[in-house]
Amino acid sequence: MLFVGDSFAYGLFEGRGKVGPDMYEPHFILSDTEAEDDVLKYYDNCQLYKDRVDENETANIETELYLATIIDAIASRLTTVVTRDRSWNITHEDVLAFHSICQTQAAIGDIEDEFCTLFLQSELEALEYWEDLDDYYTKAYPNDINYSMTIPLLQDIVTSMLAATDRSQRQRANLRFAHSSTVVPLHAVFGLYRDAFLLRHDTPQSLIDNRQYRTSVLSPMGTNFAFVLYECSLGEQYRVKVLQNERETVVAGCSTLYCPLDEFISAYKSYLDDNFDSHCQNEK
Repeated sequence: MLFVGDSFAYGLFEGRGKVGPDMYEPHFILSDTEAEDDVLKYYDNCQLYKDRVDENETANIETELYLATIIDAIASRLTTVVTRDRSWNITHEDVLAFHSICQTQAAIGDIEDEFCTLFLQSELEALEYWEDLDDYYTKAYPNDINYSMTIPLLQDIVTSMLAATDRSQRQRANLRFAHSSTVVPLHAVFGLYRDAFLLRHDTPQSLIDNRQYRTSVLSPMGTNFAFVLYECSLGEQYRVKVLQNERETVVAGCSTLYCPLDEFISAYKSYLDDNFDSHCQNEK
């Protein structure tokens, strides 16, 4: 978390100070320990989530079942590609390692002509769906605790917006930095990328090909949400615009893009009125 926040701040304050060749303005970042940070690390501090999902071997069985349907064929084909005499029998672990390297090379170095060339396009799409299933069952719709545990984060978002309506002590921005495990459940909270059918290991291929839930779309590197508060001159009404990965987005419970603040708060009242420890059945 510190690395992401520090990089953002470096870009923000570059050329505004007197430190180093980039004329950097020093800053400080406030960070809690994982055990104390319910706002950004809620998933580590929610006992009900641990019991139902994180430490439950059956919670993500669909992901394992799907992998079992595709991995043998990929390993067998790669064995003939990597070695002519089959002296290296490619294992399931090898396939996943090759795929991980392919992803890293493509994402960080924009390199697609090395490890990625080992795979057929259909195999890459199948492995993409396998990873989507993992996020889907551990961070999204099938288990409501995946996203209902975001209570502290939703409360923090709304509290910040309400504080901004106070002209006497107005805060221009509240910036928080975390990993995708913090951000991805918000998509489910706001009803985004929800398919009309449940994603499973045996979902027909035609539905898989046309699914909305794709982590490559909803959670690319640098994934983010922004909540922009507008003060309207007419009746001094406040409105909220939500941006998901810098794209204007109408979220569930809001009738328009520029959602009245009261309407936004009403839509997520169940989160705002709930207690995190009680909801998560934490022992305190």
